[in-house]
Amino acid sequence: MNRYLLWDFDGTLAYRDGMWAGALRDAILLHLPGMDLSLDMVRPYLHCGFPWHTPEIEHRYIDSPQAWWDQLNPVFFRALAGLGIDSGKRVSIIESVRGEFIRRDAWQIIDGVDDALKALRNAGWKHVIVSNHVPELPGLVAALGLSSYFERIFCSAQMGVEKPNPAFLEVVLNSLGCSSAAWMIGDSVRLDIAAARAAHLPSILIGSFDPSADRCVSSMGEVAEIILRDPLPLSRSYSEMS
Repeated sequence: MNRYLLWDFDGTLAYRDGMWAGALRDAILLHLPGMDLSLDMVRPYLHCGFPWHTPEIEHRYIDSPQAWWDQLNPVFFRALAGLGIDSGKRVSIIESVRGEFIRRDAWQIIDGVDDALKALRNAGWKHVIVSNHVPELPGLVAALGLSSYFERIFCSAQMGVEKPNPAFLEVVLNSLGCSSAAWMIGDSVRLDIAAARAAHLPSILIGSFDPSADRCVSSMGEVAEIILRDPLPLSRSYSEMS
C-alpha cells in the first residue's frame, strides 16, 4: 500500500510576505513608488472575491491561466478604487499583480521543511501538494527548490475546485489510488482540516490548536515525529472509510 502525505502549500510549506495584500501593495508601489501604503490599508479589500471564499462553487469552465487571473480583476479594481488609486493606473497595476505574487524572492520556505520532507521520504512516505493556489504553483515549487520531494501537485486553479469542497480531495484520492493511506497536513482549520474530515483522513494542524484536527503542532519537526511514530493512517485509509 502506498502511503501519502497531502501537504497544503501557503503557510505550511512556504509563505509570501503579506500574501495577496502584499502582492497588490507591491504592484501598486511598482507604479506609484512614492505612495504611503501599508498592508493593513490593503487587506480590508481582499476579504471576498477569491475562489476559495466560495468553495461550494466549482469553476471547471476556467480553462487557462489567463482566464483564472481575469476572474480576480473585479477584486483588484474594487481594492484600487477603495484606496483612491487613479483610474488611469488601475489596469497596469492589476496586470502587475500576477508577476508580483509569484516573484521568487517574495517567497520563503518554512523553517524545517527540507529536513521533515527528507526524513519522511526516507521512511517511505510519498509527498503530494494539495493547494488552493494560482496556476503557476508548480513553477513556484520548482523555483523554491522543492520539486524533487513531490510526486504530484494538485492545484485548485488547474482542477477547478477549492478545498474544502469534498470534490477536491475526491479527485486527489482517486488519482492516487483508493488503496492509499494518507495524512492531510495544513495550517487552516476551515480549508485543510475540514477537507480532511470530509474525506475521512487523519489530519495535522500546524501553528494553532483546534479540536477538529487529529494532531496539532507548532513546527515541521513535530509533524515528522508524529507521522514516523503513529500508524493512524494505516487504519483510516480512504478505501476503508469511503
